[in-house]
Amino acid sequence: MNLFALASFSLGLASSLLAAIIFIGAKKRLHVIWGFMNVAIAVFGFGTYMVGVADNYDKAFFSWQLTFCGIPYIAVFFYHIVHEFCNLKNKLFLWLAHLHGALFALTSILTPWVVNDLKFKFGQFYYYEAGIVFNAFFFFWVLMVIKGFIHLYQHNIHSEGFKRTQGQYFFYGMLVGFASGSTTSIPSYGIDIYPGWHFFVCIYAAIQTYALFRYQVLDIKIAITRLGVFIIVYSLVLGVPFGLVILGKAWLTNAFAENWFWAPMLTLLALATVVPFIYLFIQRKAEDALLQEERRIN
Repeated sequence: MNLFALASFSLGLASSLLAAIIFIGAKKRLHVIWGFMNVAIAVFGFGTYMVGVADNYDKAFFSWQLTFCGIPYIAVFFYHIVHEFCNLKNKLFLWLAHLHGALFALTSILTPWVVNDLKFKFGQFYYYEAGIVFNAFFFFWVLMVIKGFIHLYQHNIHSEGFKRTQGQYFFYGMLVGFASGSTTSIPSYGIDIYPGWHFFVCIYAAIQTYALFRYQVLDIKIAITRLGVFIIVYSLVLGVPFGLVILGKAWLTNAFAENWFWAPMLTLLALATVVPFIYLFIQRKAEDALLQEERRIN
């Protein structure tokens, strides 16, 4: 395993664990959105891990397409978190952000326009090349992130006490995360800087995990319930598509020939779209049932 793959796997694992912790401790819609941002980071991490270990062009191409299912939503969910945390009123840009994320992911999966060509880099793996369509999407991606940081910075200046402390943890944790994660785009522009710096996104995970434990106390029954819901839902999101790739490849190849990979990719996209709503519904129902039982006993 090369350094790029190792860094990517570490990132995927750290983000998955942080997502689990967040979903278990979620008390507000803000927390749930934060959790799904970490799911998007995990998809990015495990996707680039697959790139790092891919032994041929086609596997690497598929892995990059999978990776670009997560990348757009990192910025989308980040801006959505800022929108909720800072109580922003204008929802137009928020809707544009979600539309951008969906179009970016769909274009990456359904067309060869975003991931359009790969080059063998550093004698280890195939790396995507930034084209016109990628640059157009990436420009708005960067704009979204910058706009989010500006809103967050302005919010922290005018806040006090606990709210300001939360904002500062969030600001600096995200700053480390985006600064290190964005370095993976550098080789796509022909600049041969080894793309292993996204490992330091794990520092973001450490900062945010500390902040969560430092400033929240969880009810153990609620925590266990949320852990169970998270395991079921998260297993569905990643288990079904990866199961199709690992266990169903032979059957899919017989059914769809060279187009077999569309089945797991479209399944992942569909699940990524509906699962946040499924998660919220199941969590609400489970917690309502738990609270009703506690009221009956008391």
